[in-house]
Amino acid sequence: MYHSQSEKRMSTTYVWLKLFLVAVIAFGGLSITTTSEVNALEALAAVKLTDSKQAIERAKQLKLLPEEKAEIKAIKETKPVEAWKISYSVGKNTEKEFIKESGGITLSAASGELLDFHENVRLNNKGCAYPCELPDPQTIQANIIKAATDFLYSNNWKIDADYKHDNYAISDYVANERGSLFPSVRFNRTHNGVPYLNNGITFRVNPSDNTISEYSFSWSKTTFHLPKDIISPEKAGRILFNAIEPSLVSSMDLRQPEKFKPIYTVSPNSLNNGPVVYKLDAKGNFSEGKAPQTSSPPKNVKAKYSKEYAKHRLLSLYELELQYTDTELGKAEPFYYLRLKQGVPLLHQEPHPYIDAQTGEWINFLHEPLTVKLPPAGDWLIDLVAAPKDIDYKAAVVWDNELVELVNTPIINKGTTLVPFRELLKKLGAKIGYDHAKRKVTASLDGVTVVLTINSKTAYINGKAHTLIAPPLTTKGVTYIPARTVLEAFGAKVGWNSESRLVLVQTNPELPKLTQLQLDQFRLQSQIRWEEKHWK
Repeated sequence: MYHSQSEKRMSTTYVWLKLFLVAVIAFGGLSITTTSEVNALEALAAVKLTDSKQAIERAKQLKLLPEEKAEIKAIKETKPVEAWKISYSVGKNTEKEFIKESGGITLSAASGELLDFHENVRLNNKGCAYPCELPDPQTIQANIIKAATDFLYSNNWKIDADYKHDNYAISDYVANERGSLFPSVRFNRTHNGVPYLNNGITFRVNPSDNTISEYSFSWSKTTFHLPKDIISPEKAGRILFNAIEPSLVSSMDLRQPEKFKPIYTVSPNSLNNGPVVYKLDAKGNFSEGKAPQTSSPPKNVKAKYSKEYAKHRLLSLYELELQYTDTELGKAEPFYYLRLKQGVPLLHQEPHPYIDAQTGEWINFLHEPLTVKLPPAGDWLIDLVAAPKDIDYKAAVVWDNELVELVNTPIINKGTTLVPFRELLKKLGAKIGYDHAKRKVTASLDGVTVVLTINSKTAYINGKAHTLIAPPLTTKGVTYIPARTVLEAFGAKVGWNSESRLVLVQTNPELPKLTQLQLDQFRLQSQIRWEEKHWK
């Protein structure tokens, strides 16, 4: 089940939170419901467990032990509470099947209640057959997520719970440490739609055939406490945005130690110490060790690139989410986290990609330019970076519900938005022509020909004259045209969103109408792109 992005800017914290618990703030988050967490664990009557035999029998009644003959041990512990710790293991290795299963169960000695359960199951030990040919990383990522999701849906788990895909960034160092031959996919347990990271299921997937090679399951008895005075996501985002300031630091080139480069980072004291996580409690206070760090720039380190734009772009790497975290044994409370998004490239243990303070380019800690396209910014930044009154770009183009990244951005001439002729007509698939002597441009597609003359309001469509809202013009060698008449001549539908300054082009009538939230997201992406390209 896919949950939509959270509704924006509700009138009260209570209403905001009620919606938020159903649709948690998470970019591209995948939530999966198996069954309700009220299950057979609560069906058995309370019973005092006085010896190991009773404890093992109770575990069998709860159907937590393997059906196959297994090695089982039970030990009584007194701290932090009196409980029976049961461990088990079983294995099967034949030509047709390989299974190795082990786990642990903790039962209350006083009541027989399940306090904790974890399990690890290895389903096969085969690798990629030689020669090992794998698809590109993005395809691998999509395939292993689907494989893990399908497996999660298709199995009857010993303990029912709801799960959400943990779609946050990990470094290549961590990925290799976990075993790069079998990438992992994590699903966190949720309570009322809010993730609880201490419990969940982690799958390892063989990328050569997208089969599950291993999975680990964890569950613990937890009381989820929701404070009445929890701040709204909007307020949490504003606190984080105002508190985080990029630091200008001098970064050493590891390949040429005598050379340094000024860079922007939001974690000056955590270089090469892994991804940065910021954390707020329910009242909006930073948790210990999770507050933003700042530093004064070293002497003689100067930046050409704007610190303000660097902040916007660096924070676009993060997503805001509410998560339950343990505050004491068996009790969890909600905290707001700002975590790096999935798709953000991380080398070794760098906290995040950096911005070159001289050129504005994205670089890694080796000072290499990023070659991977960064994911779009999260919704929490929309009104903080791109409120309608604050946007700098003139206009942007949304084509079939996707924001177009143009080489030449639209311009405004005497109140009319003009779009780059060649880029958009080629995107439509039209054949382009230009008569320099007569200053005429033509576009032809599927028996339709449009002829335009620079600085003339008259356009000819298959020889018939039409009046344009504004004349085409040429600036810096680029021809710009009013979009509606020309594109609609070729069957496209053109609209305009004044709040976000978006030219809306639709060539596929079956696409759904854009929501207000989607339009706001396009405004945010357009503003960040403008800052990245036009800072000079």
